[in-house]
Amino acid sequence: MSAIEAGYVYLLPEGTPFGGTVEVSDSVMVDVDPDGRPIGVEVLGGADWATALVTLAVRGRVRIT
Repeated sequence: MSAIEAGYVYLLPEGTPFGGTVEVSDSVMVDVDPDGRPIGVEVLGGADWATALVTLAVRGRVRIT
């Protein structure tokens, strides 16, 4: 049996309207609201979610306000 390290970080309150999911890599997915602001980040295998958010913001894929 193998184990998978996974986690989810809420950046906005639960119940914030959902706009979609942006896949950063095989190990990082970001849920965004309809305006493109990150709601939460799912990471697998101990990936660095903070760096992933910066990368998406620089690419214009999410709004950091």
